[in-house]
Amino acid sequence: MDEDAPIDVGDVMTLIGMELRRAQIASTRRFGELLGPKGVAPGQYSVLKLIVANPGRTQSALAEALRLDRSTMVPIIDRLEEGGLVRRVRKPSDRRAYALQATPAGEAFLAEIEPLISSLEADMAASLDPNERAVLLKLLRRVTDSLEAGDR
Repeated sequence: MDEDAPIDVGDVMTLIGMELRRAQIASTRRFGELLGPKGVAPGQYSVLKLIVANPGRTQSALAEALRLDRSTMVPIIDRLEEGGLVRRVRKPSDRRAYALQATPAGEAFLAEIEPLISSLEADMAASLDPNERAVLLKLLRRVTDSLEAGDR
């Protein structure tokens, strides 16, 4: 076995799932480089963004919108709450449910990190023209829709 020979990847690089995974790894790595020092992970950013845009919605509603299960959503909300970025408020109409609200600190933090998110998005699309970026998003949504249709 020649240790210096190129690795034979066969047809693995023709698999959509493999390329999606490689893109996810690369984007998560870059997210960590840009936003890690701010103490935020991709899931926390997404949840905070939705809470700011949808004040008063429940954890369940936001989890469904992001396609997260409860076991993933609860620790994200806990972490945002511990950081003083969001608060849970009991819903008067359902004492078992909590409405989520961003705190002023959470709104300020989101405004602070949005330029970093824009930079990350620009990095990801650096080799794409605007039309290609739009097509990529459309195709990724179709892949997601196809996979989710199989869950029904």
